Amino acid sequence: MARIPCRGCRKLVDAGTKTCPYCNTDLKGQPIGKWSKVAILGVVVFMFVIAVTSDNDPPAKETTKAPPVVYDESKWHPVPPDSKVSNSPWDGSVYEIERYLEHTLKDPDSYEGIEWSQVVTKLIDGQRRYAVRHKYRAKNSFGGYVVEQVYFVMDGAGTVLSAVKL
Repeated sequence: MARIPCRGCRKLVDAGTKTCPYCNTDLKGQPIGKWSKVAILGVVVFMFVIAVTSDNDPPAKETTKAPPVVYDESKWHPVPPDSKVSNSPWDGSVYEIERYLEHTLKDPDSYEGIEWSQVVTKLIDGQRRYAVRHKYRAKNSFGGYVVEQVYFVMDGAGTVLSAVKL
């Protein structure tokens, strides 16, 4: 067990003792020793120096965002009329994208389509790909409405291969 000096007679006694066995001095309210005070003061000064010299700005986050997809109409071509993936003649929507959003949005009932681009097509690695840009409004996780603009790329069956926020 640790031993501490008695404040009355300065003899070493066990730290858990309530009174000094030599001089009967009450040891309950034993003050903090000199070196303990120095150590506490040193820690406080060290923390103050760190707080003053540190940069208050949080470190910049490294983003691993997908590279932006450039919608270059010269490289994409209009979709033939008999294609499975196409704009609706009624409101310009794309059925496959609406189903995709139904399954991925936090609150699908809040979805409201704002704007659709024309579906365009292109051969990529020998396979036909379809692309469309869609602007819509829906609720986020906090219940507030947000407007998103997303560029979707699909395969020939209408399966969404990528969705990049613009």
